[in-house]
Amino acid sequence: MTGFEVLLKYANKTAIFALAAGLMGWAVFPSYKPYFAGFLLGTAVSLINARHLARKVDRAAERAARGEGRRMNLGFITRASMSLLAVVIALRFEAHFSVVTTIIGLIFFQLATLILGILFHAIFRKSP
Repeated sequence: MTGFEVLLKYANKTAIFALAAGLMGWAVFPSYKPYFAGFLLGTAVSLINARHLARKVDRAAERAARGEGRRMNLGFITRASMSLLAVVIALRFEAHFSVVTTIIGLIFFQLATLILGILFHAIFRKSP
């Protein structure tokens, strides 16, 4: 398993744990339901976007290994549209979702990946 795959595995576990914690918070604290619902919406979209990007990176690496050229795709537009859709849902149903926590959830996976990448680099750094 490559370092990229290990990092994604732990980032996925972290995101799923955050989703579970958000769901528990949504169930336990009824007065904060819009905040937890927004976080759940943002984190779910962030997880979907990250998995989509990882699949695109794997396919691009396979094409590069085979010596094939670049393909035009709409990867960024797809991910940006998903994020925009989550914010629009939060704005449309403002009584049920908090826009601020939706945006926080949207950056959760990227932040988790960054922190885990720094930790993995510090822990598994090869000494010269």
